[in-house]
Amino acid sequence: MDFKKLKSILEDKLKSKNVGNLFILALVGILIVLGAGVFNDTTKTNKVVNNNNSDSTSVDSSILNYENSKKNELVSILEEIAGVGNVDVMLHIDSSEEQVPAVNSNTSKSETNQKDMQGSSSVNTTDTDGSTIVVTNDDNGSTSPLIIKKYYPRISGVVIAAQGANDEGIRLQIIQAVTSLFGMTDDKVNVYPMKK
Repeated sequence: MDFKKLKSILEDKLKSKNVGNLFILALVGILIVLGAGVFNDTTKTNKVVNNNNSDSTSVDSSILNYENSKKNELVSILEEIAGVGNVDVMLHIDSSEEQVPAVNSNTSKSETNQKDMQGSSSVNTTDTDGSTIVVTNDDNGSTSPLIIKKYYPRISGVVIAAQGANDEGIRLQIIQAVTSLFGMTDDKVNVYPMKK
């Protein structure tokens, strides 16, 4: 093939107005299609980011609800102790809620005996392990994993301001109540007298 001849033919064709305009029009069309694809991909990415933010917001609100519930329970029980007046409580949450889904495990084992022409035999053993998460269908058609256990966040520290905590006996009763209730050591519970 003669490249010089091909080059001269292409140059002649590109010099004509119609072919040159068609070539430019084709390039513009390709750029528009590529540009639309880029904008489409960024829209999908933004949707994913927004979904993740809503999930983290719901997790944060469930932790906050759990913390407020535990605070209210602790305040109400501590205010019932003789000698304790008003109480204000601050909890330190160490972890988030953990959910354990139901899992369907599939295990199989197969053995194959093979004999060759010389009379020797071999046994091939195949073990197959697999597991899938069990999902449930909601009324609106969406699916979600079947949760069999929930581990609530762990409370790792408590600070309490209480009326009557200047008395050492009452202070010790408050510490014992909190350590028993949350299963923590007494060094994680700080009790201070409430200012008047």
